Amino acid sequence: MQVPDGWYPDPTGRHELRRWESGRWVDWVATGGQVWMEPMPPPPASGGGTLTTEPVVNAVRAGATWSLTSLNGGPLATATVAGRTTTVLDPSGTPTHQLRAAVAGSTEVLSLHDRTDREVGRYEEVRRASGRGFRVVGVGALLATLDATPNDPTRLALTDPGGRPLGRLTGRGGSWTTELAHPFGSPLGELAALAALAVTLAWD
Repeated sequence: MQVPDGWYPDPTGRHELRRWESGRWVDWVATGGQVWMEPMPPPPASGGGTLTTEPVVNAVRAGATWSLTSLNGGPLATATVAGRTTTVLDPSGTPTHQLRAAVAGSTEVLSLHDRTDREVGRYEEVRRASGRGFRVVGVGALLATLDATPNDPTRLALTDPGGRPLGRLTGRGGSWTTELAHPFGSPLGELAALAALAVTLAWD
C-alpha cells in the first residue's frame, strides 16, 4: 500500500508541488505552472520531523495533555489542549504545530498550522449514511478520507482519494493508536500522525 506517484504539496514549503515517485520524493518541483529540478534538502537535525518517521503512533490523553509515543514507547511529542486549540511540542518542548477547531455551518473544520503559523492542512468533517468522517486536505488538495468503520466508531479507516487503504486509527476519547501503511515523509505524514488529536478535538 503505497502513495501513488504524482505531484503533491512540497513538504519543504518552498514550492507549490514536489514529485513523489516510487515511494520517495524526487528533485522535480513546480510553482505557478513552472517545473524545474531542485534537490530535496536533508531533514532537519531535530524538531518537527519525528512523527513522520514512525509507522505507529500511540496517543494517550491525561487531562489537558497528550503524550505521543512510538510503538516501543519512545517519546515523539506532547500536546496541550486549551479550549478549541491543541498545541503540539517536540520532545525538547519546542512548539511545532497548532490544531485549531472551528465550526463551518454545522460541521467541524480543524486547521493544522506549522511553527510559522502557515496552514499546512485541514480536517473537514463529513457526514454520510455510514457515519461521520473527515476529508484530509493538504494545501488545496484532497489527500485522503478518514471514515468511521460501519458499526464500530472506535475504528477509522484512512484511504487515499482512489479508495486505497493508507492506514487506520483505533481507539476512542483519550487513547488512540494510529497505524499507517503509506511511506512517512509523504504529504500525509503530519496530517495522519496528528489525526487522533483532530478527531478527539472535534468529537469529544
